[in-house]
Amino acid sequence: MEKEKISMDLAKQRNRNSAERTLLAWLRTGLAFIGFGFGIPGVSQFLILKDPEKSEAMIFDIKLFGIAFIVLGLFSVGMAMVQYHRDLKRIHSQEYNFQKSFPLAFFVAGVLTLVGLFALISLIRGTF
Repeated sequence: MEKEKISMDLAKQRNRNSAERTLLAWLRTGLAFIGFGFGIPGVSQFLILKDPEKSEAMIFDIKLFGIAFIVLGLFSVGMAMVQYHRDLKRIHSQEYNFQKSFPLAFFVAGVLTLVGLFALISLIRGTF
């Protein structure tokens, strides 16, 4: 009986470590999105100096693009914290029941696709 308890405790510890690694990976991803969102307007200053005629439309598109990345990063970090908290709750409960969780990676990939389409349309329109 003692051997089973040790085995169960070790399994819970591995699952907890796995949940923590996943949280840290999402934190890095969110931080990269946020940093990218802040960096985009800086690059736009160079583009505006190059062609001042397009500056008004370009500034709006670039700011919107940067804001989208910042919001995506904040959402990723927030949802990762919620997911981590839920995972820990399930791991430390007496009976671990598998539950489907929010598909965070799928959602972020979808939003990134939309942001990419926005950038593509802006490039085609010539405002980027």
